Amino acid sequence: MTDEQVVAAHDAKWNVAEGGSFWLDELRRREAVRAEAASYALATESHNLARRAYWLALASFIVAGVAAAAAVAAIIVR
Repeated sequence: MTDEQVVAAHDAKWNVAEGGSFWLDELRRREAVRAEAASYALATESHNLARRAYWLALASFIVAGVAAAAAVAAIIVR
């Protein structure tokens, strides 16, 4: 049942005291499932970004070390 069908069923039962909250609970549950999936996707993307930042920082550190070694070598050779 799609969300639109759930809303239509809730609207049809609006005047009925019992059962009306079932449809609202179902919509809330579906929204919670969607929010959980979006949160998991965001956490996965954040983890991947952190991993890339780590490797970029490591590469920068290595390049800086090579540059410092080259500078020291240039001073010694001179």
